[in-house]
Amino acid sequence: MGNRVLRPSPVLIIVTLACLAVGIWAYPRLPDRVPTHWNIRGEVDGWSSAAFAVFFFPAMALAMYALFDILPSLDPNKKRYEQFAGSYSVIRSGIVLFMDGIYLLTLMAGIGYSVNIGVFVKVGVSLLFILIGDRMGKIKQNWFLGIRVPWTLASEENWRRTHRFAARTMVAGASLSLLIAPFDNPLASGAFFALVMAGAILPVAYSYLLFRKGI
Repeated sequence: MGNRVLRPSPVLIIVTLACLAVGIWAYPRLPDRVPTHWNIRGEVDGWSSAAFAVFFFPAMALAMYALFDILPSLDPNKKRYEQFAGSYSVIRSGIVLFMDGIYLLTLMAGIGYSVNIGVFVKVGVSLLFILIGDRMGKIKQNWFLGIRVPWTLASEENWRRTHRFAARTMVAGASLSLLIAPFDNPLASGAFFALVMAGAILPVAYSYLLFRKGI
């Protein structure tokens, strides 16, 4: 694998550039103020200029792609990434494609299509957390990806057990959140948020309990 943890992914770059091409096509069709942020209830609570909406989000997706490529070289334990390069690549792809999808939905809403952004975002977040959770147990100890708290970074066994636990809680929480994602009401939105957060927070508590046991 040489000095690189990941091989370049032309597909990801092409997909993001294709999304940008759609944005350039949509640019003259967009209003001066484009909705670019929605709260958990799917209500617009943030607007941007058309130029910002068209160019910022693809740039951010490409920056995220590049960041995943650079981070391993900055980690003192960079050789560990070779042990989970496949999972690292899958997580990078999931995050970049999620950002591309949200970008396209934003363009559609800006042009005037009736798009329930709240539902689509909740479905996308649930699927992304399922994908990341499925890979959690394969991530080796490092400084940039995973449950990076003092107890996991201090003990490799704590890291291993915590991430195997996180794989279960994240997939379970996100699977339940996916079931309620289509329901567009405050109660369902609150339950969705609680499930997603529980899947991410419970492993931190579990890591601390392991630490108290001397692990």
